Amino acid sequence: MTILDGHPSTLAWLGSFGGQQVSALGVEDFGQCGNIEELYRKYGIDADAIC
Repeated sequence: MTILDGHPSTLAWLGSFGGQQVSALGVEDFGQCGNIEELYRKYGIDADAIC
């Protein structure tokens, strides 16, 4: 699993090195305002969503 507070495809290629299946999580649309905790929750990249 890769997690990035940017576009998920930025790191999606990492699985190709070891032939691993990768689930890339990240932000696909931009322009929202809020603090880090709120934005991570909105985009499903906070600890609760990942667990």
